[in-house]
Amino acid sequence: MVSGTRWLEERLLAGLERSWGDDRVTVLAYHRIRDSAGFEFFEPVISATPGDFARQMDIINERYSAVSLTDFLSWVDGDGSLPPNPVLITFDDGYRDNLEAALPVLRERGLPAVLFLATDHIGRSQPFFWDSAAYSFHHSEVYEANLPLLGPRTWDSPGLMCAEWIEAAKRQPQARTLEATAQLHDALGTAMPDSVYAGEVLTWDEVRAMAQQGFEFGSHTLTHPILTALTPTRARRELGESRERIQNELNTPIRALAYPNGTPADFDPEIETMAKACGYAVAFTLVPGPARAREVQARPLAVRRIAIYLPDGDRRYRAKLAGAGRVKSSLS
Repeated sequence: MVSGTRWLEERLLAGLERSWGDDRVTVLAYHRIRDSAGFEFFEPVISATPGDFARQMDIINERYSAVSLTDFLSWVDGDGSLPPNPVLITFDDGYRDNLEAALPVLRERGLPAVLFLATDHIGRSQPFFWDSAAYSFHHSEVYEANLPLLGPRTWDSPGLMCAEWIEAAKRQPQARTLEATAQLHDALGTAMPDSVYAGEVLTWDEVRAMAQQGFEFGSHTLTHPILTALTPTRARRELGESRERIQNELNTPIRALAYPNGTPADFDPEIETMAKACGYAVAFTLVPGPARAREVQARPLAVRRIAIYLPDGDRRYRAKLAGAGRVKSSLS
């Protein structure tokens, strides 16, 4: 028997889904797919456990029509159409668990997906700065320190303190972010061995293997900077050289981009114009979706996506897909 509260939730969810009519394009944004037990790096980049991801993909299969990036681009170009209730499944960064944990689930269900690569990290054991910072907080024995960027701080929760520090660091010029990350290790009395991060990120051979199994690829820039914080020259380099690298490695045209961080402060019309000049036809944000089809067609270099996170259970996941996140953000 369905409880009164659950019945009401289902009615509200159904009403929200119906409110979009046929004018909805849903794009999902994942990062890592892995269990969090014993995890030493930045847990908020884990979008789902393998089991949760499998259940989420079952929901997609039951309620949506998954489309490939190729089909999405054809529709944007005006050369094709999308099926009813279309959804595009995307991943950011280039973590190896996309190959080991996500790809088997997707292949079993016949679902296409696209991965946006931060190309300077592919094939290297150099951590993203957020993973390096999280490793330090995870292994530190201190709960009070003079932190670079933040100053003297005391904390009970290393995870919360780490998240605050990362948020401050991502808004710095990139050179300052890297410098502050190195200083953080000293402040916390930790050191990250070079071997710790080995195997966390894909190699180019693995990227090619994924492409052979149906994954498509786009750019997430060279080094994952916030583009609006860069000079125009540096931003063009991040956009253009990352695209060229993927094209050279995969021998295929690259026409899609995902903006690092992806909030409204992280891209603007100037960046969109620059991306178009670099050869991108579409670019994806993390502004909450779903998007309306007419919005995508009017501004294809600022497509909304629904970011998926580890705490998103089945009910919250369905609510996000129905547009609850977009409604909430419009009211805040």
